[in-house]
Amino acid sequence: MVAHRVTADLMSLGYLPFCPHTNFAFIEQVSSLTYEDVMKACLQMIAWSDAVYMIRGWEKSTGASREREWARDLNLPIFYNLHQAQKWLRRAK
Repeated sequence: MVAHRVTADLMSLGYLPFCPHTNFAFIEQVSSLTYEDVMKACLQMIAWSDAVYMIRGWEKSTGASREREWARDLNLPIFYNLHQAQKWLRRAK
């Protein structure tokens, strides 16, 4: 539920968020796609993004850690709370 709440909060700030957790939840159970297939899609979406937001507990997720590292490699801004995201969006406008 945290991912859904943060996605809604980011939308209310004017972002168009991509949330791998909600977009790809259970896809491996209903298709022949593998974890690596899903990660490849997630990393591509990050490459098309302007910034990345890490939800609480991201450190416990191998996928989220990989996504964060990729965002760092791409020099994307990485946010850890809504205040940071809101402040960045104000400056970007």
